[in-house]
Amino acid sequence: MATIISPANYTTLSDNFADIRTHLDQAAPYLYSSLLTIVQLDDFEPTLDLLQTFYNVYIAQTASLSSNTPYLDICRAINNHVLRRSGQSTLNAYLEANAITVDANWQDMCADAGYTISNDNVL
Repeated sequence: MATIISPANYTTLSDNFADIRTHLDQAAPYLYSSLLTIVQLDDFEPTLDLLQTFYNVYIAQTASLSSNTPYLDICRAINNHVLRRSGQSTLNAYLEANAITVDANWQDMCADAGYTISNDNVL
C-alpha cells in the first residue's frame, strides 16, 4: 500500500484551512468599521488624507477575504494525494472509510476546488 497522510493529519489540515477561512471572514467587519470611522470624521483634512487609502484597502481585502481562491491549490493537493494514495474513488469514500468528518468551511473550499463532500461527512 502506498504511503499516505494519516486520517489524523488530514483532519488537522482540513481543520487548519477551515479555521483560516473563518478568521479571514471575521476580518471584513473590522475593515468596514475602520472605513466608516474615517467617513464619519468631523474634520475635512483627516478625511481627505485617509479616506482613499482606507477605501482601497477595504475593497482589495474584502475581495480577497471572500474568496477561497488562494487556498484551492492546497485543497486540491491534499485531496488528490489521499485519493491517489488511498485507492478510494471519491473523497466521500475516503472520508467514510477513515471515519473523518470535516468543517463546513473545508466542505465549501473542496466544492470550489471540484470535490464534493456530502453533508454526512461534515461536522
